[in-house]
Amino acid sequence: MPTVIRADCPACGAENHPEAETCVDCGEPLSAVGRIFGHAAKPTQPRWLDEARDRAQALKDEDRQPSEERMQTFLDIDRRREAYQAESAARQRQRDRLLLQAMAVGLGLFLIVVVVITLFNLYP
Repeated sequence: MPTVIRADCPACGAENHPEAETCVDCGEPLSAVGRIFGHAAKPTQPRWLDEARDRAQALKDEDRQPSEERMQTFLDIDRRREAYQAESAARQRQRDRLLLQAMAVGLGLFLIVVVVITLFNLYP
């Protein structure tokens, strides 16, 4: 069986065919000459980095919709809480008004009784 010499990528460590000029995984040049001259002719970022950035953006976009749904749920809960608090405050104001009215009626009756007793005591 013949021995096949493989070319390992210096950037990502992937195994490549011996005659390959660039890595099949990351696109980096496999020879020292290719790395020196290749970087001058192309962007300095390896292809795997661009792919990872694209994948990160895709993952971010995939998570955006569920995140917005969760936020909408929290906003709905907050709106219901605020509405409940407003209703509770209105009910409390109504109870306070009724209590004040009852106290006014009670005070009025007390004053009438005091006046009547005073009049009966003054004019027997």
